[in-house]
Amino acid sequence: MDALQIAKLKDEILNYLSLPENRDEHYTASEISILLDLKDVPLILLQGYVQGIGEAGLVNYFESDPEEDVFIINDLGRRFVINDGFVTQLKKELAILEQQEEDRQNARIKTKLEISNLRLTKRISIIAIIISILSLGLTILFKILS
Repeated sequence: MDALQIAKLKDEILNYLSLPENRDEHYTASEISILLDLKDVPLILLQGYVQGIGEAGLVNYFESDPEEDVFIINDLGRRFVINDGFVTQLKKELAILEQQEEDRQNARIKTKLEISNLRLTKRISIIAIIISILSLGLTILFKILS
């Protein structure tokens, strides 16, 4: 699964848990897998995703089941679903990364242009020195000849 699919899955879990009829219910990852028909997602991965949601502070864990942790959505999780969600958060992070990459690319282009400018300035300075030396030489030569 890529990051967007994982974010969508986490949003789907939080959206389900935040439904009014589910807010006070306790679930295990295997129950969520059945309720949301997530047979394509291995249970161990689903448990990891739910743990990630828990580490973000969006669900509370209880150890009432010896096989699996039981969780329930909390107020922060409900607000997160309403305000952002994982997909929106991921898109914001990707936009920031894209902007940073664009800024780095612009900085590289600017550096290349500055280097070219310095090389051109150096060549112009050398040409100016050569012209000055030739002018001085011609002046000396005319003084000698006159």
